Amino acid sequence: MAGEYVMSTGYGVVSALLAVVCIILIILVLLQKNRDSGLGSAFTGSAGTQTFWDKNKSRSAEGKIVNYTKIAGIAFFVLTVLLGFMS
Repeated sequence: MAGEYVMSTGYGVVSALLAVVCIILIILVLLQKNRDSGLGSAFTGSAGTQTFWDKNKSRSAEGKIVNYTKIAGIAFFVLTVLLGFMS
């Protein structure tokens, strides 16, 4: 069996975790709202005003989805780097 490549158990587990994180990350990105106020708000002058909604976004469901997306992105990066070192 000198010519065969045998995948280690750790490599398989990390690969499976990476696949799950990828699917979760895709779903979370698709759940987010479209933000059309990016560059356009700079020209309208509404960039400096903050409403009650702007101050409490992180407590809403949309804010939690954004936070979960950040966590999934970090997990994707870490697992990808780990998988690169394992190969």
